[in-house]
Amino acid sequence: MFKSQLQEYAQKARFSAPIYTVSKEGPSHQPQFRASVTIQGETYESPNFCTNLKSAEHAAAKAALVALGAKADSNTTSPTTLVFLLDKTSLVTRFLYISL
Repeated sequence: MFKSQLQEYAQKARFSAPIYTVSKEGPSHQPQFRASVTIQGETYESPNFCTNLKSAEHAAAKAALVALGAKADSNTTSPTTLVFLLDKTSLVTRFLYISL
C-alpha cells in the first residue's frame, strides 16, 4: 500500500522512481530486514526491523511519505499533509489528510 502511494506521489511530482535498498540481519532461519528508499536524492529508512522484505519496504515508503508530507491520492493535486494515527501497538488505525 505505501509503496504504491509513494510511487504515485513521485509520478505526480515528476520525480524519478523511488529506489529501495534492503539490508538483512540475523540467522537464516529468523532473518530481520530493514529497508531504505531514496527519492529525489533524499533517503528514508524504515524505523524498525521487519520480519519480511515486503514489510520493510512498506515501512520505508511510509517513512518517506510522512517526511514528505505527501498524500498520494490520485483525486487531488493540492498540497496536503498525511498524518498517521497509531494505536498502542504502533499499528496504523487511520489516516488524516490535512490540506495546507
